[in-house]
Amino acid sequence: MADLPEEKKRKVKSSNDSKKSGSVLRDRTGPSSGFFGGLGSKLSKKLAKNADEFSREQDPAPDTDTEKDSLVFDIPESADKTSFQVIQGGKRPRNRQREAIAICSVIAAILVVFAIINLLSPAGIVEGTKVFFAGFGHSGKFPAEVSNTPLSMIERCGSDIMMLTDTSVYCYKSNGRQVYTIQHAYQDPAMAVSESRTIVFDRESERYMVLNRTGVLYEDKADGKIITACVGDDGSYAISTYSASYVSSVKVYKPDFKERFVWNSSDSYVISADISPNGKRLAVGCIKAVDGEFHSSVKLFNVKKTDTLASVQYDDALLLSVSFTSEGNVGAVLSDRYVVMDDESKVTAFSYGGAELASFDNTSSSHTAILLTKYNDASNNSVVLIDGEGEVLFNTGFENEAVSVAASDRYVFVLGKGSVTRFPKSGEDPKTAKSNLDCTDIAASGSRAVVLGSSVIDKVSF
Repeated sequence: MADLPEEKKRKVKSSNDSKKSGSVLRDRTGPSSGFFGGLGSKLSKKLAKNADEFSREQDPAPDTDTEKDSLVFDIPESADKTSFQVIQGGKRPRNRQREAIAICSVIAAILVVFAIINLLSPAGIVEGTKVFFAGFGHSGKFPAEVSNTPLSMIERCGSDIMMLTDTSVYCYKSNGRQVYTIQHAYQDPAMAVSESRTIVFDRESERYMVLNRTGVLYEDKADGKIITACVGDDGSYAISTYSASYVSSVKVYKPDFKERFVWNSSDSYVISADISPNGKRLAVGCIKAVDGEFHSSVKLFNVKKTDTLASVQYDDALLLSVSFTSEGNVGAVLSDRYVVMDDESKVTAFSYGGAELASFDNTSSSHTAILLTKYNDASNNSVVLIDGEGEVLFNTGFENEAVSVAASDRYVFVLGKGSVTRFPKSGEDPKTAKSNLDCTDIAASGSRAVVLGSSVIDKVSF
């Protein structure tokens, strides 16, 4: 070291820990490039070579760690002495502020996506998540014992089975596990379902409640005695009531239970209603009596306006139910025909041909199943499946005594005495499975059916 001029010596000491992490000589004027940063390839090589030779020359066999870790660099006079900085550690210091901003940005993006999905999903992804976890921890399976009453009925709500009796509401998962039992104390209870929620109401009062798998979401009283109610896939619902100022009135409520739309009828009773899957349109079925005869009408509304989008009237038939189809049309079940109306009031009709309507299921938006009985003979039936455009997919005979009919998106189920028959959408190759002799109602659950007996609710597989 004595042979070098003082102004050309630079001594850098590092501990064993800093040596392991790699001390770096870095140029402040540019980013690090290789071991010596931005000094330039020629200067970097020269510095490294001088340091290596000088180290071996001065300490050929160092005896201590201190001597071993001492390095001297010969820096030329031409180099800019102010442009060098010794930085302990081979890695650039972490910019924690930038990392925090990046993390916050990712979280914000996730929240935005979550909010969009929540708006687009039926009834909201938050409610859907609660519903998903609500079924855990419950025991039981089909067949399940129940206390059946003359008013009992079952319907499918999403993947669950809802059962209504004159005292309670039951919720079962598709595997038969009972999620809850809720008492209602309604005098004349009725129930309507969708893919996300159920509404139970009292036709002898103003009371109603909205439920899903987690239990009761909301309870309230309507403005008058309830005639009927419905609930949409998005969680919105509508209630038709008798009115003091009009003959009847129907109100639509948002999924958060706030009022959205009102339509008053001055001459008819709104006996049926349905809300489109996106909650933007309302279909109503009205009846009125003139000179002892029923007159029916089907009306379509945009819930943002009060003007009628489409309307069809029938002066010789009794309307029973309306529902939206997957094509966005309105299907209407009447006493002597089934009709499909589009938003331009064009109608496609299927006549029963003199047969009596025994049962129907229009809860599936894909199609409507109709059970007809001929010549007042309980064993002379026909099963009809009609799609959302009004086209008949099949019309086939059923020569066994039939009780009820149900439809899923893929199958039609006919409940008979001691059996259930399943038809595919083609109507060909039906399959039959045994069931209890005293079954009174049936609901479709995918490729299987759920039947309600006097003391049991059970699933039928094929």
